[in-house]
Amino acid sequence: MRNMLDMIAPRPEELWERSASEIQTREIDEGRTANVAYFNSKLDKPELVGNRKELVALGGDALTGWRHSYEMHMTKGITREAAAYIPHDIERMVATIHMDTPWFTGMEGHMDAVAEYLMEVTGQAVVLVGPERLKDMNGDDASTVTKLFHQAVGSSEVSLALAAQDSVTIVDFLVQKHGLPRQLIEVGPSRGAMLAPGKHQHALDSELQPVYYDLSDPCIAENIRDDWRNIYRLPMFPIREAPQLVPVALDAIRRRRIHREMATFALPKDGITAALLGTGPAIFSGEAGEFPAQLPAGTPVHLLNLSRNPLGHNDLWHEKYDHTLYASVSLDTAHFGLGYGSIEEHIARRINRWVNEYFTASEDVAKINYKRVHLTDDDAQLGPDEHMPDVA
Repeated sequence: MRNMLDMIAPRPEELWERSASEIQTREIDEGRTANVAYFNSKLDKPELVGNRKELVALGGDALTGWRHSYEMHMTKGITREAAAYIPHDIERMVATIHMDTPWFTGMEGHMDAVAEYLMEVTGQAVVLVGPERLKDMNGDDASTVTKLFHQAVGSSEVSLALAAQDSVTIVDFLVQKHGLPRQLIEVGPSRGAMLAPGKHQHALDSELQPVYYDLSDPCIAENIRDDWRNIYRLPMFPIREAPQLVPVALDAIRRRRIHREMATFALPKDGITAALLGTGPAIFSGEAGEFPAQLPAGTPVHLLNLSRNPLGHNDLWHEKYDHTLYASVSLDTAHFGLGYGSIEEHIARRINRWVNEYFTASEDVAKINYKRVHLTDDDAQLGPDEHMPDVA
């Protein structure tokens, strides 16, 4: 029984040991330290996929920017897709929005649409990094069983901490290649929100500057074995999510994005294996709950929680971000409510206000008034008793 639990929800330290990581104790604030996992994972072969794609405004023909698509091969045998969305008008471009995909979603569909929308509305470059893909090393002649076995072995090294480090390596490469700003605005839904604070120390090591975090409904702040209530919370998750599919789909139809959204969960076979056997145990391990401690005190964070998510662990996340300069809002909807258009609209609005405040503060991030960035917006439009369709 214990061996089974270790497979489903290993301890974070066990995950990091499997990848032969080096755990460094970093001083985050004066008198406060946190452990940071470092992996022997580097960018091996960045590969441009096709030609750059022209992006045009929905319902029109005006050029808004370009998408540059890549396959990023890492030295640990993991491949991640990535894309840089670069606006046509770079006059307001002062930061790079950095995002990672949710669990079981790929680069196409919802996240591609969100990245393009944020680029168009905010005028900032966006870098989107996809999930792990595990290529077998045995060639096309190997049996399916052999391929699955080797992918399963590779999945054992997958962790959110490794994903965070790789994501920073990738954004650093794309920032340099395309001449993008080195200030990072970290935006993350679900899995992206969970690993986002784990990027912070790696970004500093790469001389990147994370300036603002906008995180939407992170899940599982501690190992699921640590609270017996998770025994019934896990099966409750799909039960509560199912009714949300229809209103989310109707919202996508209203925004003329339903066909595009349908590609969201189209993962390749090597991505499905990694998601099931790698990312799943990493999420259930609760390692994401270790990452907020890596943020310095006063780091600006906007935290959105969705109250019908039984695995949201909302109170725990608030405790873990308590040392930061964070604001939070809770909406009465399930986790799939992240698909509503109002989510990305409010993210874009906060980023635009961050940019305005940045210029108002004479480009000094230390002088930005974050009450003008997000608190007024939340109080006025996203009250705790509102249901998402009311603000969609």
